[in-house]
Amino acid sequence: MNIRVSAGTLVPYLSASQLAGYLRCPKQYWFRYIAKKTPSHVGVALPFGRAWGNVIAHYLKNSEPGHLVPLPELAEYFREDFERELADAQAPVLFDEEETAASLIETAERMLQVFQEKVPLPEAVLGVEMAFSVSLAHPEEPDDPLPVPLVGAIDVL
Repeated sequence: MNIRVSAGTLVPYLSASQLAGYLRCPKQYWFRYIAKKTPSHVGVALPFGRAWGNVIAHYLKNSEPGHLVPLPELAEYFREDFERELADAQAPVLFDEEETAASLIETAERMLQVFQEKVPLPEAVLGVEMAFSVSLAHPEEPDDPLPVPLVGAIDVL
């Protein structure tokens, strides 16, 4: 399937993940963003990654030098969020062989411990998931931007 349409007819904006998805598989992009089809399944990495991002945001927003959010609290925050993500998934969640929700929660707990030990706390957190929008233009025609901006979010600023 080789579909070519102008960017402006697809969506009112284009995110970095949409662009990466299109480059990876134009047909999958079409099903997801144009036809808006519900996938038959999702990989467990998606709910795991969402829960991971949420727990790290919680940690960064609520920790101060000398007063870090305790690991048991972070582990519980992750577990609750991960279980909610699994329950709210709009399609069946596929796990790899020998993987379970419990084993992934244990993995996250070990990851949180390493994160807290190895990643220095920033002096300040200005925001989490801060949205941005950038007009795109060809380098030789900077005064003629494309009709579709690139949008996204910065994980932590």
